[in-house]
Amino acid sequence: QGQLLPNIFPRLASLEHLDLSDNNFEAKFSLSSFGNLAKLQFLDLSRSQLQVEIEDSSWYPSFQLQYLGLQACKLNWSEGTMAKFLSKQNNLSYIDLSDNDLPDSFASWILDNKTLLTELDRENDSATLLLYFRHSLDTLIIA
Repeated sequence: QGQLLPNIFPRLASLEHLDLSDNNFEAKFSLSSFGNLAKLQFLDLSRSQLQVEIEDSSWYPSFQLQYLGLQACKLNWSEGTMAKFLSKQNNLSYIDLSDNDLPDSFASWILDNKTLLTELDRENDSATLLLYFRHSLDTLIIA
């Protein structure tokens, strides 16, 4: 609980896969806590009690994610800071942002800018199906 969890990340410089989904950890931390995890490719914080902040747009992550799971997270971010963070992630092939009540304009931005994306999950969000036909996803989940 508290700051213990984010304080361990700087010591895990060779970490490639981090899955904290479906846990009962209670902590508030910023994605910059992963700042020195240059090898991180898989990050799943889905359905956790963690409060995740995406900081200002000037932060540049050292890692390039292929998988980002943020289903039903307690996200503290604006549409602009999330877009800037994702714009710096050039290898993303999977994003799960379901149960986060994202606006359609943001989902459209993701599809327009993440050309390697093969799966987008917006289950339980109020997404408009028409915006997805502009992208060649292998998997689309809207339920």
